[in-house]
Amino acid sequence: MSVAAAGGHLGVVKWLHYNRQEGCTAAFAAKNGQLEVVKWLSANRFEGCTVAAMDDAAAYGHLDVVKWLHVNRDEGCTVAAMDNAAKNGHLNVLSGYMPIEVKAAPPMDEAAMNQFWDVVEWLAWNRRKVVLPRP
Repeated sequence: MSVAAAGGHLGVVKWLHYNRQEGCTAAFAAKNGQLEVVKWLSANRFEGCTVAAMDDAAAYGHLDVVKWLHVNRDEGCTVAAMDNAAKNGHLNVLSGYMPIEVKAAPPMDEAAMNQFWDVVEWLAWNRRKVVLPRP
């Protein structure tokens, strides 16, 4: 079922849901930007919608999925969501949705190593300042 969800084959996902017992995580569908499958799984399955769904959607640049999960689910995401969006050059996710603090490094360093200069510039101007305590 997870392979069908990842591929966006909603008909197959529905058939497996009604005829088999396999589990399925929404993270597979979210990672591949399969919003309709994510919606259906959220409404019809009890397992599988975890922080990994939003983390993976952000890491792979699927802003529509990230926004839908934020509005319709309570799991949220981890710092890995924005870190990986930066590392992978997904400025659309960073600028369109920034629910948690993005530190300067390593995301900025990784974006620079991958030559995503627009992401480096955006992080330089928009990241939240980190105040370190004095020793």
